[in-house]
Amino acid sequence: MTFHGRCFSIELPSTPTTDTVMPHSKLSSTDQKKVDVFLQTGVNEPDRLPFRPWKLLGWLAVIIVVVGTLARLVKLICLPEY
Repeated sequence: MTFHGRCFSIELPSTPTTDTVMPHSKLSSTDQKKVDVFLQTGVNEPDRLPFRPWKLLGWLAVIIVVVGTLARLVKLICLPEY
């Protein structure tokens, strides 16, 4: 990090061109194949319904109306008339 007047300049290290995530595998080739097959089966993927944005907006509108109505009721009951 260097200081230039009022601003700091941060120099990021250059990324190596080789893959450094797993340079040496600890699994044998047969074990790695078993792991790859297991990961492709999708056993751990959850079953999800499709995303429905209109349903979300509908519920949001209902909640806003209910909270607004409750706020008006609290105002009528608890606050004195002006």
